[in-house]
Amino acid sequence: MVDPSLRLDEVTRLVGIYDAAFRGEPGLELPLFSYGFVSDDTDPWEEMRYGFTYLRQTYDRWAGRGVRDVHRENHRLILGNREEVARQVLDYHRIFGDRLHFVLRLNYPGQDPARSDRAIEAWGEVAAAVRGELAKPVA
Repeated sequence: MVDPSLRLDEVTRLVGIYDAAFRGEPGLELPLFSYGFVSDDTDPWEEMRYGFTYLRQTYDRWAGRGVRDVHRENHRLILGNREEVARQVLDYHRIFGDRLHFVLRLNYPGQDPARSDRAIEAWGEVAAAVRGELAKPVA
């Protein structure tokens, strides 16, 4: 599993190693776990910031690293409204192809469960929109 906080260029490098190890075997799937949030009515970063910060700093402690400050721009996050998130997921599909299984974490420590539930519902709509876009014939 690729660390979901790694930058996209590092993810791409690691996927290259993964692919090389399997020498291009057909049907090789790629599960990719990411952090993010979907919201049409609030700033998605603000919805997840507190819990995400706690989560990442806890992981630092568990790993025996110094606890680092958490800043939005230092992480590979999928954030936005439904349309923006769908575009971001389609970008990942363009990079990694049909083998991609995109998993998005939408709940964080201390987060209001109702907010998480709304984000999960929105993510379901995003997934349907992405599948619909991918099913369109290529011109």
